[in-house]
Amino acid sequence: ILSSSPGPDGVSAPVIQSWDSVGLIGLLEVFNRSWIDGEVPIVWRSAILIPLLKPGRRRTDVTSYRPIALTSVFAKTLERLVLQRLYSLLDFSQLLHPHHYGFLRNRGSIDALLLLHRTIVVAKKRRWFIYVTSLDIKGAYDAVNVRLLIQRLARVGIRGRVLRWLAAFFQQRTFQVKWRGCLSTTCPVILGV
Repeated sequence: ILSSSPGPDGVSAPVIQSWDSVGLIGLLEVFNRSWIDGEVPIVWRSAILIPLLKPGRRRTDVTSYRPIALTSVFAKTLERLVLQRLYSLLDFSQLLHPHHYGFLRNRGSIDALLLLHRTIVVAKKRRWFIYVTSLDIKGAYDAVNVRLLIQRLARVGIRGRVLRWLAAFFQQRTFQVKWRGCLSTTCPVILGV
């Protein structure tokens, strides 16, 4: 149900899917203008958070809830288009290490595990010592400093429209919490992506 729920603008995916070509061409023009100008409407940077109780957890503990963010279908669609441009940029520029596997198309955790397995097998055959460190940062996405992220992207070579659009998309974000049918006041997102 949540994946098809509308965001703060009240528009759901089926509404857009029912549009004719004139409506879709108009939407594409809005997307292109956002991309070219590096501007993102405020409602596309807003979310409604629905707290869902984690299985087997106490209702009285605030950490027992997982926040699910309902965002604009328009924003999610444009995000996917921008992601494709980012993939192309990363493929072309070779900014990432060849053994980077997270959040890339055609690469995943299985690939990383296979590489680790192969490395261990080779090291064992050659009687080498091998050290492995695994790190999982709890709440990593919630702790991202967007200003520093944008600076880091610029430092590694992400520039122009891509950087401008990402900066506009991730800055000045807001949210409201929906609990038992009531919406909280609007709050700024201080950290996180």
